Amino acid sequence: ALAKTSQRAFQLRGVNGAWFGRSLSLTSPKLVGRGAGSDVRLDGAGVQDRHAQIDIEETRVVVRTLSPSALVRVNGHAVRFAVLAQGDQIELGEQRFVLEAPGLGTGGDGGSTPVPSRRDTSTPMTA
Repeated sequence: ALAKTSQRAFQLRGVNGAWFGRSLSLTSPKLVGRGAGSDVRLDGAGVQDRHAQIDIEETRVVVRTLSPSALVRVNGHAVRFAVLAQGDQIELGEQRFVLEAPGLGTGGDGGSTPVPSRRDTSTPMTA
């Protein structure tokens, strides 16, 4: 399953800010943050040094926060962890990306974001 997954062309495409129009290939785990060791460097309000990790786990693309104060939104919902589907929008600080994952499908529930098992209750869920 891993070899099959690594051949897929998963990528994040920036839809605003400094990453607008740029794509990031997801062929390996990506550390996202403002720190020098980040694979994806983001500046801007609300971005931590080690903000989030994006992984490919077998046939799933997942995003998880790495800091208690890091905010990640998937399709407008604040999450600590989420399984992503084709077309999902991921917000990290003020930067927004869309997942382009041909063949991944739109999720088992018709494309809406999976409800995380544990929501971040310290941050109001405002749009």
